[in-house]
Amino acid sequence: MERFKVGDLVSVNIHNAQVTLTHLGTIEHVPNATGDSWLIRDNGSGQLLAISEGCTISSVSGARPSKLPPLETK
Repeated sequence: MERFKVGDLVSVNIHNAQVTLTHLGTIEHVPNATGDSWLIRDNGSGQLLAISEGCTISSVSGARPSKLPPLETK
């Protein structure tokens, strides 16, 4: 199983639907507990995606990191 961390570049696809949520996104938050969500910022649109289940997250190697500011947490 691949371990992801904040700042990793990924693509996100919905299982069995042949739909891609983002071809290139930056992980902003990794889930810490049951019910927690992934937060992934789409590098093209800047949209923040909250992903809890039903998706495949894949590493994107050789891509450039996002130039968008990081998510601010309180």
